[in-house]
Amino acid sequence: ARRIYVGNLPQNPQIDEGQLREFFETAMLQANLTTELGPVVRDVWMNDGKAFAFIEVRSVQEANNAMILDGITLYGTALKVSRPHDYVARA
Repeated sequence: ARRIYVGNLPQNPQIDEGQLREFFETAMLQANLTTELGPVVRDVWMNDGKAFAFIEVRSVQEANNAMILDGITLYGTALKVSRPHDYVARA
């Protein structure tokens, strides 16, 4: 429930896990989407082609808040921010 899917990653320049982590940390802070002080992003995994990634954040609430970032631009590319396909909302 703390994972976020990030698709449509920029390919020119291509980014790495560290850059994506830093970008999301900054974006979450600037948009007041964090629930406490300290690092929000716990882990970043990118596929081999670096076309998409999964980001794990520290809380379910912050993962919910991150959905607001859908369409945010990184190097001129609008990112697709959503829940992973295997996400099941709690009833």
